[in-house]
Amino acid sequence: MTNHELHIILWDELARSGSALKLSTRTVKAYRPINACFACVEAGLSHDTSDEPEEVYMARLRKHCRDHCPIDWGEPEDDITPCEASGTLYSQWWNCEDPKERKRLAALIRDLPWRKR
Repeated sequence: MTNHELHIILWDELARSGSALKLSTRTVKAYRPINACFACVEAGLSHDTSDEPEEVYMARLRKHCRDHCPIDWGEPEDDITPCEASGTLYSQWWNCEDPKERKRLAALIRDLPWRKR
């Protein structure tokens, strides 16, 4: 199964349940993706942080996400990963407390196009 297919399954589960917890879904439990996100897995995030200060690691992670995430989240903000920028569907879903609205946002995230490698 591809990361894109797993992304669709994960967000379809969230669109049906209205849950605010990706970690509680069957898909994430079964595959344990980086950051509970199959787009992160697709971006190939694999960093050895053993000798790196956290601020260096986080800066490298943000740049890697901007360059390799298969989802276009729009204009990135310097201090966070692109999906977490204010106004993205993901940030709206993350901050939403209404299960009905979370379902709607999850369905939109599920259907976002992925860039080809």
